[in-house]
Amino acid sequence: KGKGGEEEREETCAVCQCEFSVKGDSGEGITCPSFHFMCSECTGVYVSSVMGDLDSSYPPKCCMCRAEIPEASFERQLDAPSQARLALFKAQRSLKPGETMCKCA
Repeated sequence: KGKGGEEEREETCAVCQCEFSVKGDSGEGITCPSFHFMCSECTGVYVSSVMGDLDSSYPPKCCMCRAEIPEASFERQLDAPSQARLALFKAQRSLKPGETMCKCA
């Protein structure tokens, strides 16, 4: 067990194939619903890639099985400006035809 009694286990990154320790739900790295794991380094590259092309990359999908990555798992990797950018993107994408979005100053 890791610090604080959290379960610690070894997993293999689905991208780089390195082995790394997972301590409970630490928020580091991403796991898809099929339990494919990404280490923190590959997660950083993956998140940057998705955020760099939201139109074609969102919602994010697992590189192994193409399952959608849970929103909470993805969003906790983002800094505050990226979270705001993603929220704006999702709001704009949810508009119905003929609807427009107004920003308050």
